[in-house]
Amino acid sequence: MVSINPSGSVCFISDLYGDCISDKEITSKSGFIDKLQQGDGVITDWGFNIQEMLASTGVKVNVPPFMNQSGQFTEQEMLAT
Repeated sequence: MVSINPSGSVCFISDLYGDCISDKEITSKSGFIDKLQQGDGVITDWGFNIQEMLASTGVKVNVPPFMNQSGQFTEQEMLAT
């Protein structure tokens, strides 16, 4: 797992794990959550379901929407991401 801050700098790299580990387990075991502070925001890939893990931390999880068939996001989707 790699974390990149808004300026584009890598700020966290987890240890490597084998194929038999879930995204949630990597997030939990890597120490990534310990680096977050209340009010932080995390953008995850679709299917990287860590919202429940971070719910009590005050960290917002944002999952970007998929592009619709028109090839454009709605105004609401653009503002959210």
